[in-house]
Amino acid sequence: MLAVLLTVILTTAFVFAPDFLRVAQQPEEVITVAMIYLDTLKWAMLPTLLLLILRGLTSNYGDAKSVMIMSLVTVILNVPFSYWLAFTLDWGIAGLGIGTALAATLVLIGYATWVFKRPVYYRFAPWLHLEEYNWRLMLPLLSMGIPIAIAGALEMGLIYGGTLMAGFIGVTALALHQILLQCLSFTWNINFGFSQAAAILVGKEFGNDNLIGVKAVAKRSFALVTVLSAVLAVVFIVWPDAIASLFQLDGEGEHALTDMLSSLIWVVALCFVVDAWQLLAINLLRGMKIVKLPTLMTAIGYWAFGLPAAWWLMARYELAGIWGGILVGLAVTGLLLLAQLIVELRPSNTLKDNVVGIG
Repeated sequence: MLAVLLTVILTTAFVFAPDFLRVAQQPEEVITVAMIYLDTLKWAMLPTLLLLILRGLTSNYGDAKSVMIMSLVTVILNVPFSYWLAFTLDWGIAGLGIGTALAATLVLIGYATWVFKRPVYYRFAPWLHLEEYNWRLMLPLLSMGIPIAIAGALEMGLIYGGTLMAGFIGVTALALHQILLQCLSFTWNINFGFSQAAAILVGKEFGNDNLIGVKAVAKRSFALVTVLSAVLAVVFIVWPDAIASLFQLDGEGEHALTDMLSSLIWVVALCFVVDAWQLLAINLLRGMKIVKLPTLMTAIGYWAFGLPAAWWLMARYELAGIWGGILVGLAVTGLLLLAQLIVELRPSNTLKDNVVGIG
């Protein structure tokens, strides 16, 4: 029900998107293309949200293999559908949005059918226990979900605030910024998987009031994502030309855009480790049912430090400055969340007291 309500709200908000983009001084040609894309991509919103709910359900039961298969099937369907609609039928960027929506819808139908045919999940079927559809029973969900949603929105504010700044510079900067976002998303998705797994394990130890177990999961997961992110950062910094060439930005015999992208990759690579820290720390805290103070930490890191730094650095370093600001926001947030996690795991604290006092 909340997923449907959120979809309606966001879809309605799209009506004001062109005016907002014009106020943000985005190029008119970019606004036109963006709205064509959004008008079709919006149909992917509801199935994507419902898939996230199903993924959360199966992940909490340790069924990570099904999530992986579902994700792979989504990609396998999305790529040919989008290519066929965009290029074969010549629907352009609208075809990309429709292809994504079609793939998400088909995967939702298939995955939901598989999930609710299994006895362990059938008791959670949405058509059962209809008496539970009332706001009073949803209050515990809202008390945790709203702070988490706000934290997510604050992070998107930093990332897509940078996108608006890039559009302010020009179309080329905006295009390069989107590619750099893909580089960050590559490591983010890897760390997100480990963070989700760590949060589930911490949640189980937390439920058993096992502080030692929580500490063990936290230490191991931090060591894992730090080493992994550092290795990927080194790869991106040492071989930026190879990474940039994967995107095939220039025509035959040209290399101007590829060189520009290559010169910026190192800034994004510096974000990898601190991005992993903030992602893991906030998920571990959520596994301990601590959500309010982490949201405040994200507001401080992303909006009090990150966005102002990006705006200030943009004036001198343009796109590199924007990513410098994003780096500052991620670093401050990561360190604040890490510090909070360390405080919560002090031997003098008990897990129960932490939840009552801060969660």
